[in-house]
Amino acid sequence: MSTQLPSLEIDWDAVKAAFTPWLQRFPEFSRRYAEIPARHAQLQSATLAQVKTWGIYTFPCHDIDPSHSLLGGQRGGRRLKTDPGPEAKVVRYGLDADGRKVIERWRNEVNVGETIWEYHAERIDATKVTTNKTTGAFERPDRINSHYLENGRPIFSVQYRDSATHLRLFRHDAAGRIIQVLLADGISGGSANPKDWVYKIVDAIYDDKGDACLRSVDGWGQTHEFTYKAPRSRRATKKIPVLDLRKDVADIVALIDKGLKKFLSQQQSGEVVSGIGLGFFSFENPEVVIQFDTRSKFEPDGTWTHPELARLKRPRWSKFIEACEHGEGKGAVIDAQGQRHEITEIEQEKRLVNWLGDALVVALKAARNSGAFKSLPKTARCELSVEDASEGAYGWPHYEDHGKENLA
Repeated sequence: MSTQLPSLEIDWDAVKAAFTPWLQRFPEFSRRYAEIPARHAQLQSATLAQVKTWGIYTFPCHDIDPSHSLLGGQRGGRRLKTDPGPEAKVVRYGLDADGRKVIERWRNEVNVGETIWEYHAERIDATKVTTNKTTGAFERPDRINSHYLENGRPIFSVQYRDSATHLRLFRHDAAGRIIQVLLADGISGGSANPKDWVYKIVDAIYDDKGDACLRSVDGWGQTHEFTYKAPRSRRATKKIPVLDLRKDVADIVALIDKGLKKFLSQQQSGEVVSGIGLGFFSFENPEVVIQFDTRSKFEPDGTWTHPELARLKRPRWSKFIEACEHGEGKGAVIDAQGQRHEITEIEQEKRLVNWLGDALVVALKAARNSGAFKSLPKTARCELSVEDASEGAYGWPHYEDHGKENLA
């Protein structure tokens, strides 16, 4: 590769400071690891109940750390068309109704390794254990991994086990590619003390093929340069349209900010906000609107005292649907958590409105977590809400969950 990395001066104090909020959560990681034996049986049972299909691969093909391949990790295995049998040394992935991998299993002559994924709005957890080859019962814990998201992009990853802990922080370019990884490896497992960690920084510059030139520098000043080769398609395939909803989250957060400013400029004396809502039209002339309610008590009845204060047109949603219709109905959606969902027939796809609505929920929570609503005069029980304004096919939260996770 001809791509050259620029000279680099590293502020190691800044690197350590970047990890400080995460090191404070070290006891949480340790506690979750310690809880594996007690919760494994129930977690395994609940996960297997979600599995709709199984995929068989020659080697593991899924890693929760988004920098795994970039930093030199093993390439994913090849998917097999037929099942070679229960004793074959292959990797099996259980997929749920959305096509997400929820469990991974591989076996050797002695036991079975198993990883279970749990998907949350802003985090993906992976629990890896060793189970009995014959009974599938828990034998010992291996590790926990967690992958944290912000506006749909990975920002932090942790791998915790009793003997070693590895932390990763990520920076991205405008295209969403990882261009820098900050690494912290725990000495004797690590602790909440920044002195118990070894730090490293890796920078990446990409060429037009998606390959990258990388350079790692550790705290002792040792430098190592290496390259990353992006996976190449084994054969030419027709591209299908892809809708990446992570790109919408940042735009919707900006819409929320715009709506807040407009509300404050029009606010009447004594008005206190009891509800903040995002409504969306998903198909014909798609758009997102923000609205406020200043009634004494918010009710999810579709009524807003300050409706549609700001609007965000989303023509890319309708263009995606049209592209799918022109491409034999096929396409793919990457949801706000970064999970890819394949669509085989767009006209019969019922999940699209849910993916759109979930992206709005992620944006609302991101705005709340950034402190956007702190200065807004509001009731103690001011609620956040998302609704499909066209057909009513999506609503968050469910009626019985109001006041639990949706308070501003």
